[in-house]
Order: sequence, then structure tokens, then C-alpha cells
Amino acid sequence: MLTWRFSRSLWKLNACLGLTVPPEKLTPEEAVEILREYWTDRFVLNSDMSSAPSDPLSVPRTVQRMKMEGFSRSDIRRVSDGNIRDLLKISPI
Repeated sequence: MLTWRFSRSLWKLNACLGLTVPPEKLTPEEAVEILREYWTDRFVLNSDMSSAPSDPLSVPRTVQRMKMEGFSRSDIRRVSDGNIRDLLKISPI
């Protein structure tokens, strides 16, 4: 889990943090708790589609949980799309 000291160090580096939501490791509810505590400015939601157990719907499930928890549309868009586009310098279609 992130600590304030660690997250503050990453914040100073302007780092972008991937928030992976795989089965049996991090639930959408836990991801929402992290986003609520540490902001949405630098996080990118992802599902980690690999040979390990994975859920291709973990990002949409987390987005739905964010909606239920009252996150703004701009915060949801930021972590599910905007931050990664900014990082990779990809313009919206």
C-alpha cells in the first residue's frame, strides 16, 4: 500500500502511477479507496491482462464503483482515459 511519504516523493517526481485491479489482489472498492485518499491526478486504471488470473472488466467495474461513490465525471475520465493519454501524448479521437 502506498504511504504518504512514498506518494509525496512520487508526486514531486511528477510520476504517473498504474493502479492495477486484478482478481484476488485489489477490488474495485479498494481501488476507489486509494483514489479517494491519494487523488486522481496521477493514477491510471488498468486490468493487467496476463497469464495470471485477470478480469478484462475490472476497469469498467472500478469506473462504476467510482460513479456510485460520487466521484466527478472529470475525475473518472482522468483515471480511466485522460492521464494515460497525457502520459503517452495521445490526442482524443
